[in-house]
Amino acid sequence: FFENRKMAASSKKKRRREEIDLTGDSDGESSVVDLTAESAMSSPSPPVVAWRTLRTVGIPEPGNRYAMSFREMVAADEAGRREWLVLSSFMIDPTWLFSGYPELLRPGTFPRVAILCGDGVASKLDLPTTFEVHNMDVKKLNFTHPATGNRITMDYGCHHSKFALVAFSDRLRVAITTANFIYTDIHEKTQGCWVQDFPLKKDNTEKNGAQTSSDFEDSLCDYVESLEAHAESLRRGRWGQQTLTNTVVEGPLSVALRRYDFAGAKASLVPVVPGYHLGRNKDKYGQGRVAKILGDRRRKFFNEVKGGNTKTKTSVIMQFSSMSSTNPRYVGQLSKTFFGPSAGRDAQVIKVVWPTIQDVRHSVGGYAAGASLPANPENVRKARGQEKLAFYKWSTTDARSPFVDARRHASPHIKTVTRFLPDGAVDFSILSSANLSSVAWGDLQKNGSQLCCRNWELGVLVTPESLGVDRLLTTETIQQRQIMGEKKSGLVPLPFPTAPAVPYDPQSQSDRPWDNEAREGPDNFGANGLREAHVRHYGRPDPHGIKAVVAK
Repeated sequence: FFENRKMAASSKKKRRREEIDLTGDSDGESSVVDLTAESAMSSPSPPVVAWRTLRTVGIPEPGNRYAMSFREMVAADEAGRREWLVLSSFMIDPTWLFSGYPELLRPGTFPRVAILCGDGVASKLDLPTTFEVHNMDVKKLNFTHPATGNRITMDYGCHHSKFALVAFSDRLRVAITTANFIYTDIHEKTQGCWVQDFPLKKDNTEKNGAQTSSDFEDSLCDYVESLEAHAESLRRGRWGQQTLTNTVVEGPLSVALRRYDFAGAKASLVPVVPGYHLGRNKDKYGQGRVAKILGDRRRKFFNEVKGGNTKTKTSVIMQFSSMSSTNPRYVGQLSKTFFGPSAGRDAQVIKVVWPTIQDVRHSVGGYAAGASLPANPENVRKARGQEKLAFYKWSTTDARSPFVDARRHASPHIKTVTRFLPDGAVDFSILSSANLSSVAWGDLQKNGSQLCCRNWELGVLVTPESLGVDRLLTTETIQQRQIMGEKKSGLVPLPFPTAPAVPYDPQSQSDRPWDNEAREGPDNFGANGLREAHVRHYGRPDPHGIKAVVAK
């Protein structure tokens, strides 16, 4: 289901010749993929990449310029002794997973594998004893209010986080993605993934004997503790193998994670945990966490918003894959969180990127791809009527970047929030599993003293400072900045038009936003609308029946 043997062999040879810098942490000793190939111009200082897309089939090759495969994401072919693995997703197709990564079932590959799933399918499998599978269906779990101790229900929540923790004897890989672990999500959709390897701590204590930690470490361990509260076996057992040079950890996963040094994290973690969060805890999750990160950043690096004026005209583009019911109060909350002080007292308009019916119809997956773009027609109508939301297009026929132009053929399941400065540079960008909804980002209640979240979500927030660059740019602006002689640029590979963003044309018949009832003629597979498409696991059921919509 992934690469065939010939492709895999070729890939291994290629890796010997060229090392891909996954985090932008290049020391100059290895050959880094030229990420400036939007032009023939070479750069003495190639930009670091904030995060990457997953490799997609059936699209023009420029669309995979910043991509990695699933196997690369989870370090399936990298050398080193494996200690343990944690896989988390809302949906997991075991047939696909074990076909694409058969080593998981081989004795000795991983002494311990923990799987967290939101739909419960994987929990019904008969797996080797080294596996533990946890059904994290929020509706079936018990939660209590922190102030009253009363039981609370999470009828509308789910375990939506998508990540992998891959522990080697000398390092830990953290991979956070927007993709479910199913064929169509990994291979036919536009997805994002953030990957970084973290070494073991050289010295676990400071001079005064206190444990050293970092913001990323504390946030990750706090998030894992919330999982442990509902997945009991994560709190016990062995994490690692006892050797002469390696000390095994017995007990909670959150404690085992403390062995690794996260001080060099290239992003801030943005977790979401179900429940009512009060006091300082509301700053740990969702939009509360984003506001805290941006506030701390402003105080540390700037007296005012970058650009020199708290009234600087910034813009925010939010792109997601599920259209929930919206209301002005909540949209205003998110606007003030993402715009920050630059918005003043009034909420500003968020630009919402959403695919048209034609985008879905002509995508690699056809109408079936719309199964992963749930959108009740009424919810779409309400969102378009929101004063603080403005609809912008996923694609355009005259994109300024070959990467963006190619990505229009792969229906979006990626979720991003990006704030732009007046000159087109990126102020910050978030890659997350969270859609535009209060269950995902949290709802500020009781005059802002309480944050109510109903999902587990996980994402990262990147800034120029976190990546150690002067500017963060998109594929549409990177060439111009290089010509202007930027000292060091970082790249946010947003797969849709941003320079400029393209608004919907209300007079155009082709600019009708996607909804679940849409049908505008047959797709590449003969289906006319989602109802006629044969859908399994968010897409078409036959992964071998892929038809290339465009030439590679």
